[in-house]
Amino acid sequence: MRVRRSERKKILATDARREDSAPIGNPDLVSDTNTQAARAYSHAKRSSVMRFKEWGNYFVGGVWTTTNARGKTEEIRCEWILDESFIRLTWKTGAESREEFHGIDPATGQWTIWGFDSKGRVYKGVGESGKAGEWSYAASGQSKDGPMSIKHKDVKLGPDEDRYEIQEFILDGKEQPPEVQVWKRTK
Repeated sequence: MRVRRSERKKILATDARREDSAPIGNPDLVSDTNTQAARAYSHAKRSSVMRFKEWGNYFVGGVWTTTNARGKTEEIRCEWILDESFIRLTWKTGAESREEFHGIDPATGQWTIWGFDSKGRVYKGVGESGKAGEWSYAASGQSKDGPMSIKHKDVKLGPDEDRYEIQEFILDGKEQPPEVQVWKRTK
């Protein structure tokens, strides 16, 4: 069968338009993958928000105190700020102090920690929780004397009692020993 030259041009033009408008890959697969990724991100963000709020509702209010392994009294106060979007944590150990701000980073959906202390250290980290009443944190940063990093965990022992475990801690470039503290709240 012979196709006329004018017919051949029409067929080629139609095929070219189809190729230009066709999406790359299987459009159903791309759509399903994007939907699954969006759902996974949304679920992770909801979980992070839920655990952050649980942590905040537990720690906000009153004054938490302990005595550390060096015999110094430590004190923490937590308060919701900015329409309960963030928590301001104030920590005092003797003459030293630090401020932390906890909240959900809108760019990542993660519970994020931003911290600063009276020695000029600056750090950032994340918080998470695998189960109710247990919260883990990892942060790293810098001071003029060297790097800092910490991995630590809180475990709720009761309505006004918490076990704080310092698992790994580098302060001003020097490794610190692990430590377990029991914190109690007075209202």
